[in-house]
Amino acid sequence: MGRNDEVAEANGAEAAASAVDELSQDEIFEEKLREAMDLATEKSAQTRTMALESMCTAFLKKYLPDFVEDRRVTITDIVEKAVKRGKPAEQIAASRLAVIALLQLGGSEASEDFVKDLKPAMITLMLDPAASCKSRAAAASAVGDLNFLATAPEDFDDILNNLEKLFTARSGANAPEDLYNMMTAALSAWTLLYTLLPDSRCLKGLEDKMEVFERLLESGNVDLRIAAGEAIVVLYESAYELNCEIADELAALVYDRLHELAKDSHKYRYYQHFNVMIFVCLQHSCHFAGQRRTERSKSPALETS
Repeated sequence: MGRNDEVAEANGAEAAASAVDELSQDEIFEEKLREAMDLATEKSAQTRTMALESMCTAFLKKYLPDFVEDRRVTITDIVEKAVKRGKPAEQIAASRLAVIALLQLGGSEASEDFVKDLKPAMITLMLDPAASCKSRAAAASAVGDLNFLATAPEDFDDILNNLEKLFTARSGANAPEDLYNMMTAALSAWTLLYTLLPDSRCLKGLEDKMEVFERLLESGNVDLRIAAGEAIVVLYESAYELNCEIADELAALVYDRLHELAKDSHKYRYYQHFNVMIFVCLQHSCHFAGQRRTERSKSPALETS
């Protein structure tokens, strides 16, 4: 056997050993995942929560669509039971797992069934006044993500209505921070779903909810004000494509408030940066809206009428 043959044989043996090692590593990884799934059904709430978090970590490390699809029913059952009967930490972990598992499923046919099976439990938790605000916030975020990824926009109506119940609720001056976080999560999920809706729906949403947005911009919570600004911009951009004049007139309602917030938020630099972005975005449209109104007021037709 020549030198070249010996090298080729050595390389082949090394490649084969590497392939076997990689296969064994995959088997070990999947075995640990199966163990975590078993632990997610234990009696101890702490054990279940840790198992759910381990599953989240594992699915973020490795793409295993076949593994998840083969165990979709089991994973659905684990998440559903945790959401229905778990304590807050377990419910939050389960909500996160639902979204990560759906990402593993990708665009497979199982994705839609996965979301349909989990949607009732998620919405029930989201609307449950007896549940913790942290759990409800996690459920609201999950509802937005799950349906954004695997539900047809024409089926969004009930989901949007349920999310609205959370962020349109009146909150007192001394409302706890967790309540504001829940409202913010619901509004952000609502806005995310609106990015998939037609321009006509966005225009109607801007018209119907502008009073709510104006109120939320007066909130004492920074994140909620930011979420309200995001919602306005997302709806405005689509509404403008359909009817620029109506969209501009609606944007003008919050122009002064956004300008004020952008200047008055030096304590929150990231918030100031965001509000300046919103302000500049709307400033351009409102400027031309004012010009159009001036031109219309000076038109001969109006002067003779």
